[in-house]
Amino acid sequence: MTKRNFVIGGGLSGVSFCYFRKECDNIIFEKESRLNGRIQTISIEDNAIEIGAQFFCKEDKFIYNLIKELGFDNNLQRINLHNFSVLHKNRIIKLKNKISEDLSKEEKEELNNFYFFLENEAIKIFNNPSPDLFFIHFDKWYHQNFGENADWLIMSLVRAITFSEPKELSTFYGLLVCSSFFEPCYSIQGGMELLNQKLISIAKPKILTGNKITKLEINNNRVNQIEINNKEKIKINEKDSVISSIPSKELADLLPNSSFKKQLEKIKYNGCGVTLLKTQKQLLDYDSGLLCAKNKGISIIIDESKYLGLNRLNKYIVILTPYKTGEKKIFEKTLMGARELIPNLDKNIENVEFFTWDYGLPIASPELFNIQKELLRNEFENLYLCGDYMGMPSLDACIESSKSTAKRILRR
Repeated sequence: MTKRNFVIGGGLSGVSFCYFRKECDNIIFEKESRLNGRIQTISIEDNAIEIGAQFFCKEDKFIYNLIKELGFDNNLQRINLHNFSVLHKNRIIKLKNKISEDLSKEEKEELNNFYFFLENEAIKIFNNPSPDLFFIHFDKWYHQNFGENADWLIMSLVRAITFSEPKELSTFYGLLVCSSFFEPCYSIQGGMELLNQKLISIAKPKILTGNKITKLEINNNRVNQIEINNKEKIKINEKDSVISSIPSKELADLLPNSSFKKQLEKIKYNGCGVTLLKTQKQLLDYDSGLLCAKNKGISIIIDESKYLGLNRLNKYIVILTPYKTGEKKIFEKTLMGARELIPNLDKNIENVEFFTWDYGLPIASPELFNIQKELLRNEFENLYLCGDYMGMPSLDACIESSKSTAKRILRR
């Protein structure tokens, strides 16, 4: 009897799992007509523009090692993540080398102390983290250790990358985010989708797009049957495995009531709206982009050419706006905020496109890390989890969790 892996979801986690188990018979069920999940590269006039996950750091060891393994390490594109300006009290403050002359003496001192900590102490914490750092909220920890004079900058950058409020987040995760912001970050020339395409070309899974798993039938702690599109049913044999790489809430909807399902339902996400503006001319007069205070609703405005260090004739602005699932009029709010921040915007827009990610990123709260432990302890005999909610929410977590899942199945 052939051993099969039924993979639910064709994003980076599901595809990379197939790569790590490429010797097996892997079948991907993807509900959409396209693969790649939250990674999405679009091509406009020969320009590759990321409207999904955009970057990684070399410190993200799982994805970076995979990129080297696939031969992409000579095809990386530097991201100018640290060259952003910051909107603070209706002033746009340009930061150069992390510090601006527009800052007060107290703000500079606080930021210098925090930057010194990131450069000299954070690596020790990352290599040997104290359990307490997972369960203290980041804003509270920062205020206790550094102050509140310049917290507007640190909290803005954390919000911009995670789409979450710092008061929701674990300190350890907040420190990882801050560290990555000031470290070199990279994308893949030609688009992040090339990573998935390469993995698929090597693993050669069977891909079934437009096929939504609508139910998992579980008996005796095993998945015995999967239902597709509310009609077709596939029996799961003794040697088969089912791998879920979809968001936790979507998996919970497939399961019967159990403590496992309740743990999955506790995981919360923030969505992200992506607004892509093509403009007639350069409209932003600051480097890379603008981190925005929360009262504007917008998380970050990206000058797409400067962000990627490119000299493009066509000018694009990318705006990210966090939202709670079900929130309406997200793009009306985005454009309203953009008009306040970008002079002559309406006169110079050539085209507007909107995209949404209901599951932008899991909220890396202290509770999430307890839930992860419970999920691993209570995993069903032949149902395995991978995805960005099974680690530190990031592209790196997708690779780490899919690789560890592949190893667990191998030991089974």
